Amino acid sequence: MDIKIRTVTEHDIDSIINACLIENWTTFHLRRQAFMESLKNCALIVAYDGDVFVGFARAISDGLLTTFICELLVIEAYRGKGIGKKLVQHIWDIFPETRIDLISEADGFYEKLGFRTVGTGFRNSKWYR
Repeated sequence: MDIKIRTVTEHDIDSIINACLIENWTTFHLRRQAFMESLKNCALIVAYDGDVFVGFARAISDGLLTTFICELLVIEAYRGKGIGKKLVQHIWDIFPETRIDLISEADGFYEKLGFRTVGTGFRNSKWYR
């Protein structure tokens, strides 16, 4: 396994959207144009094992205090191999002076990386009522 992490290119978009659909994350698929526009205002990185797409992370940041990891996904066959940890570290390398906040459904994963629970998360959207 030779995992490489890099900034997204247009070539990666369909792989990201397909991976999200497998997890029943539909936003990027349903709002593809908005997703593409959002790339101007976020950091989006991808992980590959050779030529095989294995995951991605997307974050927004003020660059000084706070970085928010919006999504982090590793495809199921590659989970438990340290790829998620590498994606988090790469985000932190991009924004080294910030804290990282996120909403999680994989709390155990983040706790292993040293994250601590701070409150609870909520979500509302006019797109999915």
